[in-house]
Amino acid sequence: MRRLRTASIILAWLAVLALAGYEVVQKAPETGLGPLPGSALAAQADREVRYRALTGVMPLDQLLHESLEACLYYEGLATGRVRRLDRRGR
Repeated sequence: MRRLRTASIILAWLAVLALAGYEVVQKAPETGLGPLPGSALAAQADREVRYRALTGVMPLDQLLHESLEACLYYEGLATGRVRRLDRRGR
């Protein structure tokens, strides 16, 4: 049981770090050397995901929204492009 708790804490921490990494790239102003790497993919992910109140709890809805953006961003880093979401289903 202790290993499960430790693994859960580590996975949660990694998820927080991944979300924070996306937010830094997406929200940081351009540096003196130009935009941060991946900022174009972050902007595409931000444009692709519309905010929807799924639960009615504002902080949870915002977390879900930003998490979906981050997932699209990291998928874009892996594949080189951000896929389009089906606007009817989401």
